Amino acid sequence: MRLATLVLPALLLTTACSMKKNMDEMHDKTVQMAQTTENLGESTSETKDLLGWVATLQKQGDGFQVRNNAFHNIIESESINKKIESAIAYMYAFEFQLVSFSKIKGVDLQKLRELLAAQAVAELGKTLPEILPEGTKWPLDATKTDNNNESLMAISAVLHRINYLQTQQVSVVGLRPLSMLDLLSESLMKKAELNEGKIKRSDLTDLDKEVLREEQIFSHMLKLRYKTLPVIALARISHLKDGILNKLGMLFFR
Repeated sequence: MRLATLVLPALLLTTACSMKKNMDEMHDKTVQMAQTTENLGESTSETKDLLGWVATLQKQGDGFQVRNNAFHNIIESESINKKIESAIAYMYAFEFQLVSFSKIKGVDLQKLRELLAAQAVAELGKTLPEILPEGTKWPLDATKTDNNNESLMAISAVLHRINYLQTQQVSVVGLRPLSMLDLLSESLMKKAELNEGKIKRSDLTDLDKEVLREEQIFSHMLKLRYKTLPVIALARISHLKDGILNKLGMLFFR
């Protein structure tokens, strides 16, 4: 695993030209979301309605269209690098990553983010079956090179990514940045606490319930992430083109 340790940082690198284009597009959308939040501040804050904020932000921010396009690109891309770039854009476009919390008045920001995060998880849970194998049991195959498996691997590899706009905004209002990986892993851990009687079902948040609703899918994603991360890292920095995941997987799973 020494080799894996050396190459894992490669996941943090981006391919210059195509990635710059993706990030430029995401910058435009995040600026648009920030402006939308500021413009809606006075009218929406008067209602102090969390659901009103959620609905308005999702409608005005255009994040769904960005995610839809990014997910399409994940599936259509032929290389693992391109898939990963599109998967990053997909993760960055969820509303909980984009909202300018400092511009919102009159509501509990922690609860607002929780609702946005819960809806993000619910959407992800409904979207992933498009690329999951048929049936109820999914093998953790790091060497399989079909398109759906590679798309799933790309998404699992970037669950930790946090939009820079979120980092800037949450620090101002005293919240910590959260990734999709944080949302999934922290809620899944509560299942064990629930089974052990340490917490009650009434202690679960809306976010927890959405994660546990698709527990099988998300547990599979996390297992796939930790098993294939070294393979994907090597694939990103390798110049091999044919059967790359199969060849690299042999290094770890013989």
